[in-house]
Amino acid sequence: MGDALALFAPGTARRAPGPLHPMSQADRPAAAVRPHGLTVRVLRPDEARVHWEIAAAAFEAPVELFRAMLTPRVLALPEVRCYAGEVAGVPAVTAMAVTCGHGVGIASVGTLPAHRGRGYASALVARAVADGLAAGASWAWLQSAEAALGLYERLGFTTIERWPCWVTATGDGAEVSPPAGTRP
Repeated sequence: MGDALALFAPGTARRAPGPLHPMSQADRPAAAVRPHGLTVRVLRPDEARVHWEIAAAAFEAPVELFRAMLTPRVLALPEVRCYAGEVAGVPAVTAMAVTCGHGVGIASVGTLPAHRGRGYASALVARAVADGLAAGASWAWLQSAEAALGLYERLGFTTIERWPCWVTATGDGAEVSPPAGTRP
Protein backbone atom coordinates (compact mmCIF):
# COMPACT_ATOMS: atom_id res chain seq x y z
CA MET A 1 0.00 0.00 0.00
CA GLY A 2 2.86 2.39 0.72
CA ASP A 3 4.11 2.13 -2.87
CA ALA A 4 0.63 2.79 -4.27
CA LEU A 5 0.35 5.93 -2.16
CA ALA A 6 3.69 7.12 -3.48
CA LEU A 7 2.36 6.75 -7.02
CA PHE A 8 -0.57 9.05 -6.23
CA ALA A 9 1.46 11.52 -4.21
CA PRO A 10 4.62 12.38 -6.13
CA GLY A 11 7.25 14.13 -4.07
CA THR A 12 6.27 12.48 -0.79
CA ALA A 13 8.54 10.45 1.41
CA ARG A 14 7.68 7.89 4.07
CA ARG A 15 8.53 8.68 7.70
CA ALA A 16 8.34 6.58 10.85
CA PRO A 17 4.82 5.23 11.39
CA GLY A 18 2.60 7.11 13.84
CA PRO A 19 0.43 5.34 16.41
CA LEU A 20 -3.24 4.67 15.66
CA HIS A 21 -5.46 5.09 18.72
CA PRO A 22 -9.06 3.83 18.94
CA MET A 23 -11.47 4.49 21.81
CA SER A 24 -14.72 2.63 22.41
CA GLN A 25 -17.86 4.31 23.70
CA ALA A 26 -17.25 2.62 27.06
CA ASP A 27 -13.89 4.41 27.31
CA ARG A 28 -15.24 7.87 26.45
CA PRO A 29 -13.46 10.78 28.13
CA ALA A 30 -15.11 12.53 31.02
CA ALA A 31 -17.31 15.37 29.84
CA ALA A 32 -15.93 17.42 32.72
CA VAL A 33 -12.59 17.95 30.97
CA ARG A 34 -12.73 21.75 30.91
CA PRO A 35 -9.71 23.80 31.89
CA HIS A 36 -10.40 27.06 33.69
CA GLY A 37 -10.92 29.97 31.31
CA LEU A 38 -11.31 27.87 28.15
CA THR A 39 -14.41 28.38 26.01
CA VAL A 40 -15.01 25.70 23.37
CA ARG A 41 -17.21 26.33 20.37
CA VAL A 42 -18.07 24.66 17.08
CA LEU A 43 -16.97 26.76 14.11
CA ARG A 44 -19.44 27.76 11.42
CA PRO A 45 -18.45 27.21 7.77
CA ASP A 46 -17.67 30.92 7.38
CA GLU A 47 -15.20 30.61 10.30
CA ALA A 48 -12.98 27.93 8.73
CA ARG A 49 -10.11 30.44 8.64
CA VAL A 50 -9.98 30.32 12.47
CA HIS A 51 -9.03 26.63 12.22
CA TRP A 52 -6.55 27.29 9.39
CA GLU A 53 -4.71 29.97 11.32
CA ILE A 54 -4.50 28.11 14.65
CA ALA A 55 -3.53 24.81 13.02
CA ALA A 56 -0.90 26.41 10.77
CA ALA A 57 0.75 28.13 13.74
CA ALA A 58 0.46 25.05 15.98
CA PHE A 59 1.96 22.68 13.37
CA GLU A 60 4.39 25.27 11.96
CA ALA A 61 2.95 24.52 8.52
CA PRO A 62 1.64 26.64 5.66
CA VAL A 63 -1.91 27.88 6.14
CA GLU A 64 -2.62 26.68 2.57
CA LEU A 65 -2.34 23.08 3.75
CA PHE A 66 -5.26 23.55 6.14
CA ARG A 67 -7.22 25.75 3.72
CA ALA A 68 -7.09 22.90 1.19
CA MET A 69 -8.21 20.28 3.73
CA LEU A 70 -11.04 22.15 5.40
CA THR A 71 -12.90 24.45 3.06
CA PRO A 72 -16.08 26.22 4.17
CA ARG A 73 -17.97 23.83 1.88
CA VAL A 74 -16.49 20.80 3.68
CA LEU A 75 -17.19 22.35 7.07
CA ALA A 76 -20.84 22.77 6.04
CA LEU A 77 -21.24 18.98 5.79
CA PRO A 78 -23.25 17.63 8.75
CA GLU A 79 -20.69 14.94 9.57
CA VAL A 80 -17.80 17.43 9.82
CA ARG A 81 -17.22 19.56 12.90
CA CYS A 82 -14.40 21.91 13.67
CA TYR A 83 -13.72 23.33 17.12
CA ALA A 84 -11.94 26.36 18.47
CA GLY A 85 -10.91 26.79 22.07
CA GLU A 86 -10.54 30.37 23.21
CA VAL A 87 -9.05 31.93 26.31
CA ALA A 88 -10.27 35.45 27.10
CA GLY A 89 -11.71 35.59 23.58
CA VAL A 90 -8.38 34.73 21.93
CA PRO A 91 -8.10 31.50 19.88
CA ALA A 92 -5.69 29.02 21.50
CA VAL A 93 -6.48 25.51 20.23
CA THR A 94 -8.33 23.76 17.42
CA ALA A 95 -9.46 20.29 16.37
CA MET A 96 -11.71 18.76 13.77
CA ALA A 97 -13.86 15.64 13.74
CA VAL A 98 -15.60 13.62 11.05
CA THR A 99 -18.35 11.17 11.99
CA CYS A 100 -18.76 8.42 9.42
CA GLY A 101 -20.87 5.37 10.15
CA HIS A 102 -20.03 4.04 13.59
CA GLY A 103 -16.75 5.94 13.93
CA VAL A 104 -15.63 9.47 14.61
CA GLY A 105 -12.16 10.45 13.42
CA ILE A 106 -10.33 13.22 15.24
CA ALA A 107 -7.72 15.23 13.33
CA SER A 108 -5.73 18.45 13.23
CA VAL A 109 -5.58 18.86 16.99
CA GLY A 110 -3.24 21.76 17.54
CA THR A 111 -2.51 24.19 20.35
CA LEU A 112 -0.67 27.48 19.92
CA PRO A 113 2.75 27.32 21.62
CA ALA A 114 1.90 29.90 24.29
CA HIS A 115 -1.09 27.83 25.42
CA ARG A 116 0.39 24.31 25.52
CA GLY A 117 0.44 22.14 28.63
CA ARG A 118 -2.83 23.47 30.09
CA GLY A 119 -5.24 20.72 29.03
CA TYR A 120 -6.82 22.67 26.18
CA ALA A 121 -6.22 19.98 23.52
CA SER A 122 -7.66 17.35 25.89
CA ALA A 123 -10.80 19.45 26.31
CA LEU A 124 -11.32 19.79 22.56
CA VAL A 125 -10.72 16.10 21.90
CA ALA A 126 -13.15 15.14 24.71
CA ARG A 127 -15.78 17.46 23.21
CA ALA A 128 -15.20 16.14 19.67
CA VAL A 129 -15.52 12.53 20.86
CA ALA A 130 -18.68 13.32 22.86
CA ASP A 131 -20.27 15.07 19.87
CA GLY A 132 -19.36 12.18 17.57
CA LEU A 133 -20.88 9.66 19.95
CA ALA A 134 -24.00 11.81 20.23
CA ALA A 135 -24.19 11.82 16.41
CA GLY A 136 -24.33 8.01 16.33
CA ALA A 137 -20.71 6.86 16.44
CA SER A 138 -19.82 4.05 18.83
CA TRP A 139 -16.05 4.53 18.75
CA ALA A 140 -13.45 7.19 18.02
CA TRP A 141 -10.00 7.07 16.48
CA LEU A 142 -7.04 9.29 15.72
CA GLN A 143 -3.43 9.05 14.62
CA SER A 144 -0.99 11.02 16.68
CA ALA A 145 2.60 12.05 17.00
CA GLU A 146 4.68 10.13 19.54
CA ALA A 147 4.92 13.28 21.67
CA ALA A 148 1.14 13.28 22.19
CA LEU A 149 0.74 9.67 23.34
CA GLY A 150 0.25 10.63 26.99
CA LEU A 151 -2.47 13.13 26.18
CA TYR A 152 -4.53 10.56 24.29
CA GLU A 153 -3.89 7.70 26.72
CA ARG A 154 -5.17 9.89 29.59
CA LEU A 155 -8.37 10.37 27.57
CA GLY A 156 -8.85 6.60 27.12
CA PHE A 157 -7.34 6.01 23.69
CA THR A 158 -5.05 3.00 23.24
CA THR A 159 -2.46 2.31 20.56
CA ILE A 160 -3.43 -0.66 18.38
CA GLU A 161 -1.04 -0.24 15.46
CA ARG A 162 1.21 2.23 13.71
CA TRP A 163 0.34 3.81 10.36
CA PRO A 164 2.81 5.29 7.90
CA CYS A 165 3.14 9.04 7.80
CA TRP A 166 3.90 10.77 4.51
CA VAL A 167 5.52 14.18 4.25
CA THR A 168 6.27 16.61 1.45
CA ALA A 169 9.06 19.10 1.08
CA THR A 170 8.38 22.84 1.08
CA GLY A 171 10.06 25.18 -1.37
CA ASP A 172 13.00 25.62 1.02
CA GLY A 173 13.50 21.86 1.42
CA ALA A 174 11.94 21.58 4.87
CA GLU A 175 9.51 18.74 5.55
CA VAL A 176 5.85 19.50 6.16
CA SER A 177 3.95 16.71 7.91
CA PRO A 178 0.25 16.34 7.27
CA PRO A 179 -1.74 17.08 10.42
CA ALA A 180 -2.64 13.44 11.05
CA GLY A 181 -2.21 13.75 14.77
CA THR A 182 -1.47 16.50 17.15
CA ARG A 183 1.18 18.78 18.44
CA PRO A 184 -0.19 19.45 21.96
